[in-house]
Amino acid sequence: MNIGKAVKNCIFTNYAVIKGRASRGEFLSYVIFYVLFFILWDCMIMSLIGWFGDINLIDFVLLYVPFALFPPLVSVSCRRFHDCGKSAWMFLILLVPILNLYGLWVLCMTPGQDANRFGPVPPEVRLVL
Repeated sequence: MNIGKAVKNCIFTNYAVIKGRASRGEFLSYVIFYVLFFILWDCMIMSLIGWFGDINLIDFVLLYVPFALFPPLVSVSCRRFHDCGKSAWMFLILLVPILNLYGLWVLCMTPGQDANRFGPVPPEVRLVL
């Protein structure tokens, strides 16, 4: 699986699916996509506001579009915790200020396990566009 397929898999196939596992590559590729999309979207909104002034209705609608991509972020994080052998409830640790560093370490640095109680080993993501 490449990066594009991993992002499509997170958005279209597993939009809000918490069951199963996600590899570290799938998690990181979606997080990078999410951050870049949010930055580019925000730059576009700010330039539109700069060109046209205060646009209330369009501004309101366009500012909340990126939040449609938040449920896949939650689901891929939960599936990544499953890949590490942890419960999906560990996602709540990301909301606690100091403990979230441990949660991020588990998500980004811990290698996936062999087949565990959450399912078989997920396919790896190759860094190919």
